[in-house]
Amino acid sequence: MARYAVNAAHMIWQQHKLEIPVNAADVAHALGLQVFYMPIRSLAGVLLPEEDHFLLGVNQFQGKGRRNFTIAHEIGHYLLHLGLQPSFACGNLTQPIGHLEYQANQFAVELLMPFTIVQRLSELPAENLAKRFSVSNQAMSIRLQEVNA
Repeated sequence: MARYAVNAAHMIWQQHKLEIPVNAADVAHALGLQVFYMPIRSLAGVLLPEEDHFLLGVNQFQGKGRRNFTIAHEIGHYLLHLGLQPSFACGNLTQPIGHLEYQANQFAVELLMPFTIVQRLSELPAENLAKRFSVSNQAMSIRLQEVNA
């Protein structure tokens, strides 16, 4: 299942000729998603259907890197899970996650921090890489653990 999410991220990289850092909001717009920022602290992000498009809401109180990850995560839901449920509301990181959330996370990780690129740069400090990839320090630290395992 995770391989499917990773392959979807690779497809987006190829179709949109992405470079580091990936601006997830630009990718969302290219896919026809309308991104808006929500003044709600209880949710990280939402994906909501409208008449002829989808709205992608992001918690405006999150840091820049975390917002970028949240947008990528919601894009993952859009591409991988559209027919499985009508909308998605994603909470904070402390909530247990099911397989749909796991897949959306795997998509976001590979979209923003591709394994092979992070592997090549893995000798650099995590904080420097987080800035370079426009993700949170926490997200990059986790990715580096995966790359160096």
